[in-house]
Amino acid sequence: MSWIGCRKNTTGIARIYLDGVFVTEVDTYRPTVGLQDIVFTAAGLAAGNHTLTIEATGQKNAASMNAWIVVDAFGRGRQRKLVHGPFGGDFVGLSRSDASGGRR
Repeated sequence: MSWIGCRKNTTGIARIYLDGVFVTEVDTYRPTVGLQDIVFTAAGLAAGNHTLTIEATGQKNAASMNAWIVVDAFGRGRQRKLVHGPFGGDFVGLSRSDASGGRR
């Protein structure tokens, strides 16, 4: 199961939970734009349904200009083939300071 998103100079830090259990924090900052990057992958999951939660912390790398968290889609393993893309390829940008987010 993979989170496919964007990494760039305006993205921040997210907390990742799998089936309700904290896994890691991910700093999505990147000085150059990385569109539809595989941001996180959970491997070795047992067969069945799983819940991946991505929490925008509102925190950012000191070099980042903002703390946006971008979710484009979710994939299987490290594949970019989309399992579920509810926003039709658009992305949702969320930050703690602007919880309204929305389609772009």
